[in-house]
Amino acid sequence: MQWLTIYGKLIKMVDNSGIPITAQTISETINKSLIELSLKYAEMYEANPKNFVVCFMKFKSIRMVCESIVSSYVQVGAMKDCKGDFLEWVNKQPIEERWKPVLNDTLKIIYSLTK
Repeated sequence: MQWLTIYGKLIKMVDNSGIPITAQTISETINKSLIELSLKYAEMYEANPKNFVVCFMKFKSIRMVCESIVSSYVQVGAMKDCKGDFLEWVNKQPIEERWKPVLNDTLKIIYSLTK
């Protein structure tokens, strides 16, 4: 049986049916949710590309979610199917170096989803 400690309390990790919840189950659920979110981000980008990029640069929360989305795509092996290279354009943007690969990969994902 797996246990999780939250705020100093042990919590048994089972679903409503009493079936143990594994780390793999949690990971699969998170990956599915992040991939669904990438579809929403692609819709937002299609509606207003400039606004999406400005929000990426302005809000750390969006950058962090995009980083998680990219990580999920890498983990499930879908990143290798994403086409496009936006690195030259991304390198010209006023954003910290740390976030440039994330923006590039996010744009690759969006491009692959919308084309």
